[in-house]
Amino acid sequence: MIADVLSGSDINDIHNFVCEEYDLSHTGTQHPLPNRQLQRAIERASDTSNPYVAVATLLKSLIDMHVFEDGNKRTAWLSVRLCLQRLDCPPPAPSDEAVPTVFETPSSLLDRRSGCLAPEW
Repeated sequence: MIADVLSGSDINDIHNFVCEEYDLSHTGTQHPLPNRQLQRAIERASDTSNPYVAVATLLKSLIDMHVFEDGNKRTAWLSVRLCLQRLDCPPPAPSDEAVPTVFETPSSLLDRRSGCLAPEW
């Protein structure tokens, strides 16, 4: 699902926008193969058919991977917004039934290395 609407190149473009918009001084990457890391985040997020769980997974993965020197959270949030827009899914309202699904999903689905629940991130 996410892989159909977002690519590593899209995330790099978003990061470049963030660097320019916020005049970041540290604009490089922390990984020798950043595109591979970004692709892993996209693949991990594509493991579910629920778009809200998918973008929550993408958000957490991008933040945890810390691919870029600076602007990781801003890049992650804008990437999620772009995904939701391309999937034609509005951000959930607090009363939306999908919200509890996202926040009650064990993070083992979101982060296979952790046993924490999603609200703790």
